[in-house]
Amino acid sequence: MPADALVIGDSHAIAVGDALAGMGYRAEVFFASGGLWHKPRIRFHSKLGLACPANPAITQRVRDLAEKLDQPGIFARNTPVIASIGFHLNVLSAHLRGIRLADDTEAEGIPVSHAFLDAYVAEQRRAHLDMIRRIARRVPLAVIAPPPRGLALQDALFDAVGRRIGGVRGVT
Repeated sequence: MPADALVIGDSHAIAVGDALAGMGYRAEVFFASGGLWHKPRIRFHSKLGLACPANPAITQRVRDLAEKLDQPGIFARNTPVIASIGFHLNVLSAHLRGIRLADDTEAEGIPVSHAFLDAYVAEQRRAHLDMIRRIARRVPLAVIAPPPRGLALQDALFDAVGRRIGGVRGVT
């Protein structure tokens, strides 16, 4: 019986898959270390769907999943995909120590604009955005963005990530 959804991503994908199963959906889950997603070591592959050249065992797991789904690659048959694939706010914000939003007059640091953060996210997550564009061309795709943290800079990063993800045609 075909899956109702495919969940891909880091360890959060397991929780999403469990939630779907608890609601009665048949979900297949492909997960790998968050570090492999945010570096990014896991990449889009035109035939398999995903591959990890640096770790052949990960690529083999993708092949195994495609075989289990009885299809040539994991993104086929219009099965919806839910992805949590490396838009880590902590990783993004780690490079911004000493920075503050220009409109946050209470914070210390070098002021930057929201446009700067948008450009930063676009640059730092270019491969991730490309991956979701390519997946969304094949199957319906929902991307789980990291949650805001209540800190002005991280919330602004969250907004920038959301704008970038939302700007990809076919992505929810």
